[in-house]
Amino acid sequence: MSVVNPAHRQDRADFGSTSDEAIDFPAVRQAAGAVEGLELMATSRPQLVQHERILTGLMRRMMRDNHPDQEVATMTAFRAACRVVDSPTRPTSNDSDYRVYSHVKNLARAAACLADVLDPRPAEDEQ
Repeated sequence: MSVVNPAHRQDRADFGSTSDEAIDFPAVRQAAGAVEGLELMATSRPQLVQHERILTGLMRRMMRDNHPDQEVATMTAFRAACRVVDSPTRPTSNDSDYRVYSHVKNLARAAACLADVLDPRPAEDEQ
């Protein structure tokens, strides 16, 4: 029997899960970059939760709209993204801020990796 935490169910419908628009890979990279600059002591719990919801939505969208091919890098990125997004140990409201912070950092890294594999063009600021 599988038990799903109700707090985890709501994020499946967030952030364009039914949208037909193309994925904005620079926006994914920007969202991931914003998280990399966060400091735990300077970030509130609601800010962490907001970053988590945004990144989870973006990653679910990338995973839904882009089916992995047989390339090793692509398959590895998809597996890592699935492990982070669908982890049964994702933090809940009962967990510490550090646990949420760590999860958000992992989401950002997995999202950036997935964006780089699916859209290997360099970011605009690197051109």
